[in-house]
Amino acid sequence: MPDPKRTVPRALYISIAVGAVLFVLFAYATVTGFGYNVSSIGRSSVPFLTVADRDLPGAAVLAWVAGILSVLAALVSGASSQARMLFDGDVRACCLPGSGACVSPARHRSTRSS
Repeated sequence: MPDPKRTVPRALYISIAVGAVLFVLFAYATVTGFGYNVSSIGRSSVPFLTVADRDLPGAAVLAWVAGILSVLAALVSGASSQARMLFDGDVRACCLPGSGACVSPARHRSTRSS
């Protein structure tokens, strides 16, 4: 099994680098698609999708779907992180009342979970 102390930071750095490269690429494509006209970029509600609709009408649907999936992924990750914070803060610290307050030493999860 890989060492998480080595692989997790590496995965984070790689994902940040890939995200930064994609951001610069999409920003450049958007500015180029508007012909370097900054005022027209500012008038558009979603500039990248405006360029995709105008220049690649068949593939613009993929840009819309990617945008929607990106928003949904952000919502799921936010809900997941909140659940983890609640579990770490309340269950492991035994802050909850009653039998749901502590973690089972054998299974390492709440005694009330299935």
